[in-house]
Amino acid sequence: MSVASHVQSHEGPDTRTFWSFLRGDNEAILRLASADRMLGIGLLFVLSAALAREYDGVDLLAEPWHFVLPLAASLGTSFVLFCLLFGVGKARRMDHVPFGRAYLRFLTLYWMTAPLAWLYALPVESVFGPIEATMSNLVLLGVVAAWRVFLMTRAVETLFGAGAFAAWSVVLLFADLVALAALAFVPKPVVSIMGGISHTDAEIAIFNVTFMVGIACVVSLPVWLLATAVVIRHGGRWKFALSDARPTTRPSLGLRLFAVASVAVWIVVLPLTQPKQQLARRVNEDLKSGRIWEAVAEMSTHQRNDFPARWEPPPHIGYGEREPPILDIIEAVLASDAPDWVRSVFTEKFGNTLYDTRLLSPDEIDDEELGRYVRVLLRLPQGPSFASRKEGFIQLAYEQAKMSPRRQADLKALLDLAKTYDPTRHPDGNFARSY
Repeated sequence: MSVASHVQSHEGPDTRTFWSFLRGDNEAILRLASADRMLGIGLLFVLSAALAREYDGVDLLAEPWHFVLPLAASLGTSFVLFCLLFGVGKARRMDHVPFGRAYLRFLTLYWMTAPLAWLYALPVESVFGPIEATMSNLVLLGVVAAWRVFLMTRAVETLFGAGAFAAWSVVLLFADLVALAALAFVPKPVVSIMGGISHTDAEIAIFNVTFMVGIACVVSLPVWLLATAVVIRHGGRWKFALSDARPTTRPSLGLRLFAVASVAVWIVVLPLTQPKQQLARRVNEDLKSGRIWEAVAEMSTHQRNDFPARWEPPPHIGYGEREPPILDIIEAVLASDAPDWVRSVFTEKFGNTLYDTRLLSPDEIDDEELGRYVRVLLRLPQGPSFASRKEGFIQLAYEQAKMSPRRQADLKALLDLAKTYDPTRHPDGNFARSY
């Protein structure tokens, strides 16, 4: 009995088939790919995965494209992978296969991996501290990525009749290229060779992981290219398992209800999380639009837990952002009756910009701006600590021959501030910490 007729003799896929698919089961892969109306279920899973990623990260009503982006990304990446597999299959003397029909079967399996992203819904930011939450999210990202690679490799083995070496070579080549593209376009912490930016522990962890992943991808890329070339030239013949079969089964009612429930459950969750996202969006928009006093006032009327756990107001210093100007914000914070948590958030950001030694250079900052920095530091409890850490640079700047009286007075004030530092009385000036 052929593979196609064997699959058609079974009942339509149910929830047990879905869970078996997530284990890479060969029969489950064939049953899902051969059934009719599975793309609708896959689409629901993609939507539920998007909700799992973003339910506690963005205002979905104001930014609905977060629903569209995962769908567009899955269509694009699945098409590229299928074209790669189709090309290798033709090189391995695969019989004629209708491209469109075969791609839709493949897309069904591709979308059935979307529920793995439900792991992203775990509220690690609410359970762990910033660094632990960051590491947990990175681990989850690695688990989901590795699991998807495994499932797509099993799908290639089953659908195309490819051997394990051939399937792993082509899928890992594709995964490597996708990872490199993601690393090129996804925002990540900026590391300044001159030490102009200080980072939180979480930002350092993200940079270290992305850097190591990038190195691994670059080093391994020639391996997957060579392995794929070997498959093209010397691999066995491929045969698309369902090339002659037409869908004769349909997903069970239980599987359809399960897919609907994976989206419907967010009707209960979103009212609990989206008000925080909406509040965060309003503050972000005010800050980015220059309405700094309005943003500080809005934050001051709320507690920190009124905002999303993983939210951080702009500017994101560790990512190289300089707008809105942190000096403008910290001046507004000090001039207002802002609560301690608001002061802590922006004091850290302000402090993380003060490690740049160019701050004291007349070519980089004029007398007016330097005076503003000095006045802020004189008011900050952490001011003496920072000044003491930069005392040597301040002294060098103070000894410059050409200097306006105003600049000289400001530098003298910084030197006097440094001399007052007492670790038993003043907070630590190391701002490179998450609040």
